[in-house]
Amino acid sequence: MTEKLYFENAFHSTFGVALKDKLTSHFRARLKAELDLDLEKLRPAYPYTTLVSAIRMTQAELFPGVPSEESEAQLGALAFRGFASTMIGRAIVQITKLLGPARSLARMTHNTKSSMNFMDLASRKLGPGCYELETDEIGELPFFYQGMFQEGLSATAKNLRVEVVSTDGHHVLYRISWTP
Repeated sequence: MTEKLYFENAFHSTFGVALKDKLTSHFRARLKAELDLDLEKLRPAYPYTTLVSAIRMTQAELFPGVPSEESEAQLGALAFRGFASTMIGRAIVQITKLLGPARSLARMTHNTKSSMNFMDLASRKLGPGCYELETDEIGELPFFYQGMFQEGLSATAKNLRVEVVSTDGHHVLYRISWTP
């Protein structure tokens, strides 16, 4: 299998934009020393394991005492806000609003390919305003992506909710529902 890579633009929107003012110089130095993650000089891509470690370190740094699932989801939401503040992110948010949640879910695999080379998603309609989204290869960060999906889709429908239904450390099954 090809190495799972997370691309520079995704690290930049998360750590360089969304968390820019929240990370101390001491913490940035730790990321560089422990993960070889220099936020001032990002490489084109990093192993996915670097993202997982950076998220875990950031959770401990920014959200001490907050339950892991909650802080992971908060970081996912922040990551999407960072992406949404970029030029491409602003355009995608507008398109997502026009498409609505169901059609946005159908395009999600295509949209994630600009951030990583490994995630595949499949959505399945369960009923009006209710879908399942099955992902692979992200099982180490199920709540990070829950936060991203929640934040990214929230402008498309009323009362949108993203829940982690199950995870096995590799695949994650989400239920996404909204008021039709």
